[in-house]
Amino acid sequence: MPAIDDLAAIRRLLDAPPPAPAVTEAGRARLDQLMRHDPGRRRPHRSRARVTALSRRVGILAPAGAVAAVAAVATTLALVHQDYRPTAAAQPTSTRQAGAGQTGQTPPASVQRAILTAIGSADGDVMCLTVTTTGGPPVGRGVVQSSWWPAHPSRGQRVHLITSSPATREEVTFTEPAVPPGDLRLKLLPASGYLLDPAGKTWQPVTRYAFEGVFAQTTANLLEKGYLRATLLPRSKVVDAHATVLGRPAIEISVPAVAGLSVTLWVDAQTYLPLRMVKVDAGTTYPATRKVYDYQFLPATAANLAPLTAPVPAGYQQHDWP
Repeated sequence: MPAIDDLAAIRRLLDAPPPAPAVTEAGRARLDQLMRHDPGRRRPHRSRARVTALSRRVGILAPAGAVAAVAAVATTLALVHQDYRPTAAAQPTSTRQAGAGQTGQTPPASVQRAILTAIGSADGDVMCLTVTTTGGPPVGRGVVQSSWWPAHPSRGQRVHLITSSPATREEVTFTEPAVPPGDLRLKLLPASGYLLDPAGKTWQPVTRYAFEGVFAQTTANLLEKGYLRATLLPRSKVVDAHATVLGRPAIEISVPAVAGLSVTLWVDAQTYLPLRMVKVDAGTTYPATRKVYDYQFLPATAANLAPLTAPVPAGYQQHDWP
């Protein structure tokens, strides 16, 4: 007969609150797997050995239901001890990234709509962008910082833009052109502003602005809802719905490589605005070019707009173009 302490232990196990449904199902599945094993050909699993030991302690005259209960609890405990984690489908809804989709899946329609809505709501913000380039031709490497307002200008709207590199700083104001879709925007626009040479403490007036580079690419692609809806979002896949970028929870989205160029985008998991984009170009003559774009959207307050219309610093001498 089983000892009284064994029966009391069984009673306490039966009276205990049941485990979570996901853990119970995992325990049942594990028991089914163990029961299918042939003990004569395969060494019993550690969990099965624990079940056998507990069954022997209960004794052959103990009720079958009690033995099954001990076996189920033992298997559950073994799974938890082995750092068992339920699959994403078995996790409680409250612990999953709402609407983020599962890894490897196209962002669901709700997430796509959230991204498009967020980008549209930030049209009037101040955009601050830092681009870090490594690899590729040596002349293109380094860090370039740009700030402009509005973040996504409409046609005919005035734009204030500042671009800073280790060698120069340019401040220009121009009018957003009315260009047809697909236009490369490689054109000179009437503009006003100046170009600073911090090393030489000189500045030159700017009357033309080449509408190209990171500003044109960002406003025409990343912040253009039509472009995202037609190209990037439908082809993208969720890589990590619980990523962290720049200290913020983010959703990592990748885009299949085209002509050797791969793109990975992180959007803020709360605001759905872009946080970071990484572009890697395989290249040929030079090592692969890697560009990291870090985005910050700021409200168009007087303090945030002031640097975009700052005068030439004191002490700089004018130096006209040769």
